[in-house]
Amino acid sequence: STRHCRSARIVAGFLALLAFSLIGGVAQLQAQTPVCDEVNDPLNQAKELRDCARDMEFAEDSRSSDHRWIDVVDNTVRPPLRRFNCEARIEPQVNSHRNDPEHLGDPSSGGGRILARVRIFDGCRRYLHGKDPEPGYGKFGGFPPGISYIWVDSYEQTDSEWGSARAIVIPKVASIALIVTDDIRVCQHDDFEDEAATARWIFKPQDAAAWWTCSRNGCCNLDP
Repeated sequence: STRHCRSARIVAGFLALLAFSLIGGVAQLQAQTPVCDEVNDPLNQAKELRDCARDMEFAEDSRSSDHRWIDVVDNTVRPPLRRFNCEARIEPQVNSHRNDPEHLGDPSSGGGRILARVRIFDGCRRYLHGKDPEPGYGKFGGFPPGISYIWVDSYEQTDSEWGSARAIVIPKVASIALIVTDDIRVCQHDDFEDEAATARWIFKPQDAAAWWTCSRNGCCNLDP
């Protein structure tokens, strides 16, 4: 009958709305950067960090990531020479723009996230494995050759526009040690929220620094 048909439509509509709400709620929970559940002491949990990063998704499209050929300054000679091409890519974790600042807090209380992936390609190895005893590329954020991940924790707001945090570079190769920077700059722009995660290289006369989205309205800057 018409009454039964109308009732069935109402019930179906209610169930559809309920399903949509549940799916949307789950999607919202999954929208932030994944939590590395087992990590509460990142400096002593390199393996857990690598395992966590391996399952994450990073944005590789040209709008979100940055892929550049960089002229490497060889500081092993005097005067320094700009003479090698070094290919480098930085890619944000796809949902890093949905993090809240408190997600980047004290790791012993569940804070800290992996926010970006860095790839230093083979063209850099001649310099990286040359006379320079350090594994990093000059002042280029200290990134080693190959793939690395950037973990950020211990965020603190310092004023209305800036904060500071700790960044840990996690090389994918286990034989390369973690690289720690205790005080990176975090810019807060409360007047708008990023619509997508982004990562970029920032160029200087003789080096390059890394910039990436770390929260809804914050960006991290690893500037040596």
